[in-house]
Amino acid sequence: MSHKPNRDTPFFSNAPPRIRLAYLVNPLSMLSHASMMSEIAILEQRGLDITPLTITTLNHSQTHYGYEKQSRFHLNQRSYIQLPRAIINLRHDPRGLLRALWLTLCLGKGNLGQHWRQLTYLAKAILLAEAMQQHDCRHLHMRLAKPVADIGILVQALHSCGLSFTMHGNDEFAETKSLQIQAKVAQADFVICISQFCRSQLMLHSQHADWHKLKVVPLAVKSVQPPARSKVEGLHLVTIGPLTPAKGQLLLLQAFAQLQHWYPKATLSIIGSGPLQAVLAQAIHDLKLENSVRLLGDLPHDAAMQVLEQADIFVLPSLLEGAPIILMEAMMRAIPCVASYLASIPELIEDRISGWLVPAGDQHSLQEALRQLAQNRSLRQRLGCAGRERVLNHYQLENHADLLAAIFHAELTPQEPQHYA
Repeated sequence: MSHKPNRDTPFFSNAPPRIRLAYLVNPLSMLSHASMMSEIAILEQRGLDITPLTITTLNHSQTHYGYEKQSRFHLNQRSYIQLPRAIINLRHDPRGLLRALWLTLCLGKGNLGQHWRQLTYLAKAILLAEAMQQHDCRHLHMRLAKPVADIGILVQALHSCGLSFTMHGNDEFAETKSLQIQAKVAQADFVICISQFCRSQLMLHSQHADWHKLKVVPLAVKSVQPPARSKVEGLHLVTIGPLTPAKGQLLLLQAFAQLQHWYPKATLSIIGSGPLQAVLAQAIHDLKLENSVRLLGDLPHDAAMQVLEQADIFVLPSLLEGAPIILMEAMMRAIPCVASYLASIPELIEDRISGWLVPAGDQHSLQEALRQLAQNRSLRQRLGCAGRERVLNHYQLENHADLLAAIFHAELTPQEPQHYA
């Protein structure tokens, strides 16, 4: 991946003064995507003209709950009808297509299945590059370093545009070799890291000469008022996240079963879906928790927040984590949080000050934290208020957008030529 964009190409010849860029985004969970679309809206208020692009067809619920802004360009099955015409249009710069073909071979790593996958990425890249030209975008930003970034690199090869991505971490760091993270950092103009921990891990997997590209912009959430909760008898716990081993829901069920011995009226709501759903349902049955634990599945953002706002305690017992937006959402609502002491979470929560941290994977510490919070309402209120104050001071979406917009302006604003006497 040695090709770097040539900003003297015709693609950049008549750049308007207003900064235009494309955001390559994909629907993840409703919660993370709602945050992403809010980020784009606020960045546009700060002088950026952003065209969201997606390579995934949206379903009705995604369109209804805040994805509609992506309607500027969806890459779906019908888009491929336009592929021959888009390829013909590349005749004006055949070198771009040759560069992209070469990168496709390199990214395939000699594996037949990988080569086929990369060829599908190339087809998507050609269509996305054409969409960028139509919207006069000269820079592509991606919200993931996963395979979607392969498509971005091919777009860059086709049209010599600028390139950047946001690094979230967690499972991406477990796949740095297969995702070719070092090469992607080398190829990018800059990389947004969602925490200092994320930046430190990326430093391990990139060349020293590229460290200056790594910019820390913490994830953030919209400011909301804490809910007015009427006191209901019992104790209600909530956790939200994909039902995967990394999120630690099985550990939480075991700790919650112990908590029920002390507080029989305690309840737990689990929001999310994933491969562990059947396993969790069986564990609920085996632990005789059918009357106190609800598996609610995926919920739209607003519905999930309504459930969250009824929580006495929010729990995130992750075994692998990045910088969880949902933890910030709970803290913003003054809900006391119990979370694992790992990755970026200690940057967000000060232990026993703005939340309660427990060693990841330690069931005893988790159930002890829950027990102490359950029996001490004033402690819950103190941690909840301090957590809200911390998010308001350091993790508001408006401040996040200011930092991000400043980086985009600094990196993408054409430099005035220097004149010397």
